[in-house]
Amino acid sequence: MKNLTYCLILFFTTDLLWSQQATLHPTTFTSQGVLRDAQGRSLEDDTYEMIFEIYPNANGTGNPLWTETADVLVTNGVWTYTFGSSSSNPLDNLDEDANYMKITVNGDALSPLTRISLSAMETLNVSGGGNLITASGDVGVGTTSPRAKFEVVGSTVLDGTIIVFPGGSGTKIADTFTGNTSKSRIIFEEASGSNDPGAIMHETTGSGAETNEGVLHLMPSDDNAYGDYVSIHGTAGADKIKLHTDGTIEGVTEIYSETISTHAVYNNITDNNVNPEIRFKSATYGDAMYLGGGGKTVVGAGEFASEHYSNEDTPSTEELVLGSDYAIKFYTNANSYANKKHAMTIESDADVIVNENLYTNYSHIGQTSRNHRVPQADYDSGWFPMTSQSNSQSKVDKTHGFGYYPSQVKVLVKGTEGTYNGWIFEAGGLSTKDDDNDGYGGVIYAYNTQKVRVFLPKRSNGTSNGHAIFLADGWAEGESYQSHNVQVRVLCWQ
Repeated sequence: MKNLTYCLILFFTTDLLWSQQATLHPTTFTSQGVLRDAQGRSLEDDTYEMIFEIYPNANGTGNPLWTETADVLVTNGVWTYTFGSSSSNPLDNLDEDANYMKITVNGDALSPLTRISLSAMETLNVSGGGNLITASGDVGVGTTSPRAKFEVVGSTVLDGTIIVFPGGSGTKIADTFTGNTSKSRIIFEEASGSNDPGAIMHETTGSGAETNEGVLHLMPSDDNAYGDYVSIHGTAGADKIKLHTDGTIEGVTEIYSETISTHAVYNNITDNNVNPEIRFKSATYGDAMYLGGGGKTVVGAGEFASEHYSNEDTPSTEELVLGSDYAIKFYTNANSYANKKHAMTIESDADVIVNENLYTNYSHIGQTSRNHRVPQADYDSGWFPMTSQSNSQSKVDKTHGFGYYPSQVKVLVKGTEGTYNGWIFEAGGLSTKDDDNDGYGGVIYAYNTQKVRVFLPKRSNGTSNGHAIFLADGWAEGESYQSHNVQVRVLCWQ
């Protein structure tokens, strides 16, 4: 055990002793050290007799100020012992600054002696069971020149809660408040050469109607500018979501919400009126879609949206503009043709105007003839029998029930006998012949907001030769055909 080396670390406790000079001394303090042999190997695990002596000089000569002998357990070369643990041998009569610890292990004195100073204890003025540091000045951990009351240089582990009390007050920042507010801050200093610090701040007040309101501010910069932002991302990932201080949000791919309520989204283009707007930007081709309200609403594809939006706008003019760099198409995925009829509907109490073409001076709404189909009627009576010269079947009413005049009415008449059995004729809207003459016929109809009325010939004061279908000589190279009995069908479109 000759030539032992060691490392000594002292840990002071909070038990203090008042001396007659009213100075503070620890009654106990804990020391920990490592014992190694001359080859640097830790001593074997065992219990060793250790003598601890405190001298007023570095040579360890004269009488010690304090001494204590104990059997100390050494594990992996490490030992720990609390000096002054015996009430019969308290730490006393120690010099404030010049105290030297001599340690003897199983008869071998370790050299050199280790200086221990109690001045740190007096400077810190640690007092009472609450471990209060009452002295003036700053405390530094990992630094000898702290810049504040307490500074830690290096990583810090906290098992507990950080509480930041209101450290200042001033004019309100959040729109929630009026007047002055209290502000608790965590400040992040700027790098050397920069003037752009950041902070987390909680703003609140203790008076008025806003007493129970609080606002948490995230301030990555000292101004409201694009490029200064709060970043949300994974531990090792790049910026994913950016909340810029100018109000711009970047990186959001999907938003899930049961209800999104937008009270006011204002445009930031100073040359235009300040109306609510939402823009869906394209990284390459301008605005993919723009929705606005108030004066003008534009829904566009490609550069159309931004180009049209840049045109002069009159706030009092309310317009809906649909546009595209290529084509505007309306589609429906309905499974049946009947459900596709409302793929595009235009309703107006006034005229619907299609402006003329700039090049041909005319306009049209059309479609390829081979794809043309008459849409299914909104009212269809189906086929029903009628007979001319009949008291009950020469006039029939069919109710469409729209409550307004149909946009189109069609009445079909189908032959049921003879040459034109199964042939379909369209009824006319009026007749200029009555039963005072021989040989006449036809089907006429009229309609209002609720019904369609169908008329067949019925004798009044002349002959009874009126037919539902009447073809006289002179039609189709002298072909003649007459029929009283027919099938009729009424069709109405809203």
